[in-house]
Amino acid sequence: MVKRVVNFNPGPAALPLDVLKIVQEEMLDYQNSGMSLLESSHRAKEFETVNDAAIAWCMKYSASALITRFYSWAAALPPSSP
Repeated sequence: MVKRVVNFNPGPAALPLDVLKIVQEEMLDYQNSGMSLLESSHRAKEFETVNDAAIAWCMKYSASALITRFYSWAAALPPSSP
């Protein structure tokens, strides 16, 4: 077992070891494409798939999306009694 160090400083956080292993396996050959995702074109279908998923995740969990959902929820509430 590798001794893991946890970074409590501002910036990148520690990633789960399972995630790091997946990244390690796919670093040289992303999903059997024959190249690393880092080397592929921004127009390649593999990159576009990852990019679209990242954009969707950001839209789902961004502060503005959460605020929009909250106000939509609040607007649907019945008026409060005096």
